[in-house]
Amino acid sequence: MTYSGMGNSELDHSGDDLETKLFINTVVAAYKAGVEAPDLKILEAPDKNAAEKKYEYITYDSSLSDKPIEDDIVFYFTVSDPNLASSEKQMTMEFSYYNGSTNVVLGADQIQVTDVTTNTAASGAYTEGHIYKSGTAWSI
Repeated sequence: MTYSGMGNSELDHSGDDLETKLFINTVVAAYKAGVEAPDLKILEAPDKNAAEKKYEYITYDSSLSDKPIEDDIVFYFTVSDPNLASSEKQMTMEFSYYNGSTNVVLGADQIQVTDVTTNTAASGAYTEGHIYKSGTAWSI
């Protein structure tokens, strides 16, 4: 919480007013304190207490247009955002994988995200503390 006594006395509009400088510093400090990147954790299982997954090996075949050999690859994840004013926030995510030579970005039609906590399809609004399942399906 930040507080500035701005407006309690008449301001000197020449720019030398210490109260104006204090107000600007307060606004800048409040902004810096509130801007943090969201934290996404990939989990080993659909459980809040599951270990964080560090990596996943995906077998792919370059003769199959650099697509993974597995038809369905599933990941569980949870999102926490210290900047949330409410429990839901619209966020966008990009799903990609490294095929050995380049990052391959997957289209929205290749990803299905389900809120495991409520057993509903996620539509871009992610609730902090919920577990999500993202699945990929390629027609190989």
